[in-house]
Amino acid sequence: MSETSDNNDNGFSIDTFSVWALEKRIRLTRQIAFLAIVISLFYLAFDYFNGAVEYIPYYFILLLGANACLILLRLKWYTAAKMTLMLSGVTLLAILASWETSETGVFMYFLVVAVASLTLFGAEEKLSAFIIVGASISGFYIVYFTNWIEFEQLPLSQSYIDQSFLINFSICIVALVTMVYHILTISRKYEERMHNSQQSLIGLTKELTESRKRFELAIQGSSVGIWDWDVPSDRIFISPLLLKMLDYTDDKLVGITSQRLFRILHPEDQGKFKSVLNDHFTNSTPFRIECRLRKADGSYIWVLDTGQAQWDKKGNVIRMVGTILDIDDRRKAFKTVEEQNELLAKTNEELDRFVYSTSHDLKAPLSSILGLINVAEMSNDPTEFGDILSRMRKRVGALNGFIAEIIDYSRNTRLEVEASSINLKDLIAEVIDSLKYYEDSQRIAISIEFDDDLLINSDRGRLKIILNNLIANAIKYHNAKQKNPFIKIQWDFKEGLGVIKIVDNGTGIEDSLQDKVFNMFFRATESSEGSGLGLYIAKEMTEKISGQLSFESNIGEGTTFYIHIPHKPIAEEVVTTQSK
Repeated sequence: MSETSDNNDNGFSIDTFSVWALEKRIRLTRQIAFLAIVISLFYLAFDYFNGAVEYIPYYFILLLGANACLILLRLKWYTAAKMTLMLSGVTLLAILASWETSETGVFMYFLVVAVASLTLFGAEEKLSAFIIVGASISGFYIVYFTNWIEFEQLPLSQSYIDQSFLINFSICIVALVTMVYHILTISRKYEERMHNSQQSLIGLTKELTESRKRFELAIQGSSVGIWDWDVPSDRIFISPLLLKMLDYTDDKLVGITSQRLFRILHPEDQGKFKSVLNDHFTNSTPFRIECRLRKADGSYIWVLDTGQAQWDKKGNVIRMVGTILDIDDRRKAFKTVEEQNELLAKTNEELDRFVYSTSHDLKAPLSSILGLINVAEMSNDPTEFGDILSRMRKRVGALNGFIAEIIDYSRNTRLEVEASSINLKDLIAEVIDSLKYYEDSQRIAISIEFDDDLLINSDRGRLKIILNNLIANAIKYHNAKQKNPFIKIQWDFKEGLGVIKIVDNGTGIEDSLQDKVFNMFFRATESSEGSGLGLYIAKEMTEKISGQLSFESNIGEGTTFYIHIPHKPIAEEVVTTQSK
């Protein structure tokens, strides 16, 4: 392991500081081992010249321990090296302290060994340090307070004792100062590192705070809600903005699970949602889906849900974070555009058919009239001339009726609904009277089968046109072979809707044609009279006054048309008015 300089950059990371501190302790261990060798050799010579040769063999304990320590350090067996050095020192101290007089100050080395063990091992190897400290303290108490280790003291001169005390005190002071300096160096570096870390944390905290504020502002400005799914515990955090978006309170969705979240998904979106989510988990495809979520009031809103999962080393999903954006207004606008496009396409299609059919139906009677004029010019027969005029009058009447239907269609699309109180029986009687000159109308028994005072609230002009077209059709397509042809006009009230029924026993409508009768310009056959606009206009006007037009028909038996219109009975209207 390489050694680093004391002048390293103060910006230590945790790993860098640990390596630096370890290198410092290894260096100090090596220095103490060399110092132990020097001290052992010095005392070998000192005791030899002062006649204390009995001590000389025991100094080899420390010599061997110090050299073994250096060898183990080279082998990078750091703990073993330090334990060997410290134990050899304690062993030598126990022998010398039990043999020499306390006046030589040899007992001071017990303190040096204890401090050295705490310094060399450090906090990472505190067990080893406590073992050596315990051995040092135990050795001190055993030597000075028991007779477990006892040697016969040598007759030492006072000069030897004084010199030994001075040498031992000086060595202990140097050793303690060296170790304290080492501790202070590490402490200073640690304080610098802590200070730098604190400054870095302050800067990072400030940066994170600013970043969080920017993020919160961005989220609030974009109306995006956040969710955070802890997959192993199946708990989902819901941000306050998302709660507000769905009108839920904190206690409603606190600690929500994935199953509870799926339950607020629209039933039609649950299958697609799970498919997209599983595909993201399995294949890491982007998670992005437009779906509907149920709000607290039970209504649904469209949202854009996006997210990103996090996997562990085994490929298991451990977390997923995502955002939810309210796109309900956008979806509604898109739907409105779609509806408008469909309406525009329908209008264009109807316009094309209208222009084609109108030009055809306008040209047909005009061509017929021109033909009759040519015939009249070549004829001198008064009887034939009268027949020609009758035919021309009929063609002009058809043309006039067709133009009237075009005007009715145009008014229905342009004019607003103007509701008023209507006596229904009077209105129907007025329609029937206007149709009394229809061919064979006098043969048909037309009856109104409800009370004279029935009042309804609707658009009088549109309702009159609807009734006129339906009753005229019933007269036009009556069964000429029927002995008792009839048209019955009835009234009913069902589920808040008034129902006007127009029943006839005419020719009826074939099953294959019944889904086309309300189409613009539809005619059952080429020989059919009329423009093909009557039933189309009747249906469009019925829907304009918030009603519905339907029918039932059997070929050869007759047809019943149902006009469903909003209606409140008089008694109900009176109660509503009084409550106001």
